[in-house]
Parts: sequence; structure tokens; C-alpha cells
Amino acid sequence: MPIPRPPLLSILLLTSLATAADPPTSQPTNSKLIDQLVEITDQQFSIRTNIFTVGRGTRLPQGLRMMQDRGHDPSFAMTELARRGVDALPDLLAHLDDARKTHVTIKGMPPGIRYSAEYDWNPYTAKAPPAGTVDLNPSSFHTKVNIPEEVDTHSYDIRVGDLCFNIIGQIVNRRFLCVRYQPSAIVIVNSPVLCPDLLDAVRKEWSNTTREKLRDSLVGDVATPASSTQTAAALDRLARDFPEALHDAVRDRLKLPTYDQAVVRDFAMTELYIEPDPAKRLAHIDRFVKENGPGYRDGLLLQLWQNRNARLGQRLVGGRGADSIPTPTVAPAEVLHQLLPNFDPNHPPTVGAVEQRSTASFIDQVTILNRPDLNALIAGR
Repeated sequence: MPIPRPPLLSILLLTSLATAADPPTSQPTNSKLIDQLVEITDQQFSIRTNIFTVGRGTRLPQGLRMMQDRGHDPSFAMTELARRGVDALPDLLAHLDDARKTHVTIKGMPPGIRYSAEYDWNPYTAKAPPAGTVDLNPSSFHTKVNIPEEVDTHSYDIRVGDLCFNIIGQIVNRRFLCVRYQPSAIVIVNSPVLCPDLLDAVRKEWSNTTREKLRDSLVGDVATPASSTQTAAALDRLARDFPEALHDAVRDRLKLPTYDQAVVRDFAMTELYIEPDPAKRLAHIDRFVKENGPGYRDGLLLQLWQNRNARLGQRLVGGRGADSIPTPTVAPAEVLHQLLPNFDPNHPPTVGAVEQRSTASFIDQVTILNRPDLNALIAGR
């Protein structure tokens, strides 16, 4: 005997009631996602080192990973906040001083954890490094910064504000690293929770960021790069979020003058650093730039700054063939002072040229995007 069907009206009514009874699905708010950061463990957040061991039984301190260790498990909260980009920035900035502890503990190796306030910035799009912070480079980790409270040099519990710092860096294309590994065996903590200057720096630069301002900042990271790492990430972000701005950014980047760092180094070491006459040194520099191009003056400034702390008689290179390079009889800082009387010993000079290998790497990165208009730019350069 067939089972009688209910009338169509009854089906529609039951469907309507069931739909009304089901709770509406919605995405968690930014605040809810930030609250979830307290549950992060070292499976989602830890520091990879340059240490590689063979055999069993070797363990690093908690929170540190060897090169061969597996990668992190993705954290939905961190991934989603970074994906939301500018829309998540106000809440992330508000929580930079959030001192709630996560389940991530970083333990240092001898001589212990070093606390700093490293701040990644682009000198071409910002006027000066923020007060109280230090550049993100290996030579700055020993610089003393303002951390009012007493710190533990053996162990540090990652805070919610620290993770917000990292996520903001992903959004704005800056290497904001609350904790990082410095070869060899050095762990550096950069915490906006501990350091008020670092906290103020991030909020001051990024609090009024809109989609348009972020686009312009990313364009600057491509067209006037501070580092190849900054450029590569900016290319990806522009291609994903602001594809209409990518063509002009790549065009402007390809217009930058270039220099060969090896040629610059050899000139400095075989001619400048052994010429005692200041006037003759300037004549050598003028000839060198005329023969090679304007970008080589910028490359020379960076080479001189890199060697600024070298002492008279100190060999600057070693290894095979180093015996053929003369020992400097003039301090590089003296030569640099001729060209830049007021150079900053703590920050490299801002120059308009880029190293040739950087441009070659940039072209490879652009080619991967596989856009005909960008390929045409590369072919026509």
C-alpha cells in the first residue's frame, strides 16, 4: 500500500520552520579570533634554527626546531586574521599590548635570550626608523632598548600581543618577528608587550592604514625596495589583492640603475683603500662611475658603509686569492666621510640603485606571475 505524500504546502512550511530553527552561520569576529590566540601551542608557533643533527636523542630547548623538523600545523585564527588584512588591522593594533600568555614557551640557549625592539621598515617610503627601535639586521641585536620590566633570559612565554605583532607584519609586508633565531645559538625576543617604543612604533605607522594606503605601500616595496625579501612578498600581495597596480610598480622597479657588487668591492679594495691622497681618491671615483654607470656610485657608498668599522691594516677578505688584495692603508670610514660627511654609522645610506643579482632575482619573481603585460616589460627593458 503506497504511503500518502503530505501536501506541498506542508513541505514548504516544515522546511521554513526548520530553516528558522537552525542558528545562522557566521564568521567569528576579529576579537573572537584574537581571543583564540591564547590556545596557540608550539605546534602552531615555534622558531626554526639552522641546526641540523644526524642520529637520535638530540633535542633543542622548548620552542626551537631543527632544520629537519616538520613544519607548523596551520592555526586557523592566525591564518584567518592575516587573510582579512586591513579589516583586521584595528583590532590587531588594539591588542598589541595584550599580555595574555599563550601555550608557547621559548627557551634560550647559552648565553640566553636577548631582548630587543627590531623594526622592519622601508627607508624609501618612511622618513626615519622609529625612535627606540633598531634595524632588523644581525649587527643590531646587541643594541640596548627600553624594556621597563624585568625579563627572564632563559625562558619567555609568547603573549597574545606578540602574535598580533607577527600577524600585522604579514598584512603590511614587514618582517615583524616577536621572536627569531640568530645564528648561532642566539634567540632574540621583540615584544610590543614588553617594549613601549616598539608598541608605539607599530601603532604610529599603521593605525590609519586603508586599502588604498596599503596598496601604495606595497607598490613602494616593489618600485623602491629595501630588500629582496620585502619585494618578493609585495609582488605576491599586489598580484592577489591589487593586480591593477602591479604593472606600474614593476615598470618603475625595472628602471632603477644597477651595479655589480663584486666590481665595486674590487675597486674599493685595490684602489681606494690604498690611495692616501684625498683628491686622487675622488678622481678615481669619478672615473669609476663614468666607466660603469651612475648606479656604481650608490654601490660604492654601500660598500664603504659596510666596511666603515675596519681599522688600518686590517684585511677585509679572506680565503683563496685574498693574498693578492692589498692591505688597506686608508680607513674606509675616511673615504666614506669624503662622499657623505654626515653619514649615519648605525643605518646604511639610502640609495637609488640596486645590485644586479637583485634585479635578476626580481625578474624571475615577476616571470612566475605569468602575466603577458609584465613579460612584455621584461622583454623590452
